[in-house]
Amino acid sequence: DVYKRQGINAEYGILKDQSNTTTLQHYNTTTQHTNMSTNANMNLNELEKAVLSVIPELSSFKGHKGTCGRVGVIGGSREYTGAPFFSARSSLLVGADMAHIFCDHSAATAIKSFGPDIIVHPALCSSLSIADEEKKDEISKKIEDDVSSWFPRLHVLVVGPGLGRDPFVQHVTRLLIQKAKANQLPIVIDGDGIELVMQDTSLISGYAKVVLTPNKNEFERLSKKLNTRSPQELAKELGVTVVEKGEHDVITDGVTSLECQEQGGPRRVAGQGDILTGCIGTFLVWSKDYKGPVQPTLLAAYAACRVVKRANQLAFAKYGRAMTTMNMLDAIGQSFVQLYDSKL
Repeated sequence: DVYKRQGINAEYGILKDQSNTTTLQHYNTTTQHTNMSTNANMNLNELEKAVLSVIPELSSFKGHKGTCGRVGVIGGSREYTGAPFFSARSSLLVGADMAHIFCDHSAATAIKSFGPDIIVHPALCSSLSIADEEKKDEISKKIEDDVSSWFPRLHVLVVGPGLGRDPFVQHVTRLLIQKAKANQLPIVIDGDGIELVMQDTSLISGYAKVVLTPNKNEFERLSKKLNTRSPQELAKELGVTVVEKGEHDVITDGVTSLECQEQGGPRRVAGQGDILTGCIGTFLVWSKDYKGPVQPTLLAAYAACRVVKRANQLAFAKYGRAMTTMNMLDAIGQSFVQLYDSKL
């Protein structure tokens, strides 16, 4: 069939050429430390053991609903309804218990229709929805209070998937990020959330619980703005963890760097970055009490990058060129089992 002609081993996700020589190394994952100062002397086995140590073992689990993670996503607009769903859904597929989406009211019905597992709050509104300009401050304060009232019940916040660039929504989101920091929530920032950081880097500067996940263009724009040349320099300048997504994801806090060489498939779909944010969110919940040579944000992002890369590989092995983001979501569970559950 088409997958055999393309050399795809559907069971293991190995891409081979016609001479049967493996051209994508089977699940090759390493850590790489930069020349920058680091006190993390972990080899690959130690890193993997660290990841396994933070994953809740369901066989001996004695918690309750919510113990394994309550994730909030701020995003979703009239134009973009899929992105926040991919983020929230992936957090559940990795193992979080509950996921909330705080979106523009115009996006809520569409997002609710994608599945019943996610709690959807039609809390935001765009500038076009406000008839009286003089009431903007009053309305923004109400939205800020309503959404942030949930923060004590959340473990982590994802900001940006499908958020859009509406000025009023961006203004309210800026206030919500400040509230999240006051509640000491870990924050994953992606997509249109990164636009907020572009406008005002002081919004996250020095808040070590932030994981920033810029794409290539966003990374280049941020680097130009801050006059940095590498993800390590960018992370150090901002005082946060940066995930530079690519063929080999680089995760760095400016002091310690990890390189995830888990091989994805040859097709990258729109929405893959949104899936990553949700996966990082769940691992951030689990790693929050981790004490070891690397920061919890690094450990969480590294583990999530592996899950997403493997899911991409598995989905491509099954669907080839026809692979979609939903196919990647369907592969998250299998990816997690292969990487982690089988070793617990």
